[in-house]
Amino acid sequence: MKKTNYPDWVLFVFEYGVHIAVMILVVLLLFLLLYTHLISSRIAHIEESMTYAAPRQYAPPDLESLKIDLHDLQLSSSDIRRMYIPSYSHVYFDGGKPYLLEVTLSIRNIDAEKPIYIQSVRYYDTAGKEIQNFIEFPIKLNPLQTIDFLVKQHDTMGGSGANFLVEWMSKEDAAPPLMEAVMVGVIGTRSVSFVSRGTPIDAKEK
Repeated sequence: MKKTNYPDWVLFVFEYGVHIAVMILVVLLLFLLLYTHLISSRIAHIEESMTYAAPRQYAPPDLESLKIDLHDLQLSSSDIRRMYIPSYSHVYFDGGKPYLLEVTLSIRNIDAEKPIYIQSVRYYDTAGKEIQNFIEFPIKLNPLQTIDFLVKQHDTMGGSGANFLVEWMSKEDAAPPLMEAVMVGVIGTRSVSFVSRGTPIDAKEK
């Protein structure tokens, strides 16, 4: 009987076929695991991007939407309370050089049930001269609502002794609002930030 001569590659497959099949299976399994990991990471990234909202750039508050008529609430000037909030358009460093700061005035109604009403938000310079009144009519802050007013870093009119004077009132003896001035400055590699809290003055008699 004539002996059949098989090609070398056929003999190789006969001899190592099982090993080759196992190796291919392992490679496919590793590829599948890697692909599954990549898909899971991609899904997690998509879910994170859908739930995370980057903070928006500052925009002046929509005062018209907060406008209120105090006459309808039967509130008068005798109901007004005042809050003084120190702020700093700049501070001094390195022998008296001015370090410019950006100021954010934050007015927070901390009462969880009652609204408050803001009559005026006035900004004064170091000499006590009024620079600006940020609101032209009374506004309402709902329970736990916050409103911010910004004095930009390049606005140097306030000086080192700048301040805000806020007039506010409530109809149902709401908790006094929390008012803070947040100062932030960045020049080159230097940065500074700090907060000053408001002080009530001529508080309404209980």
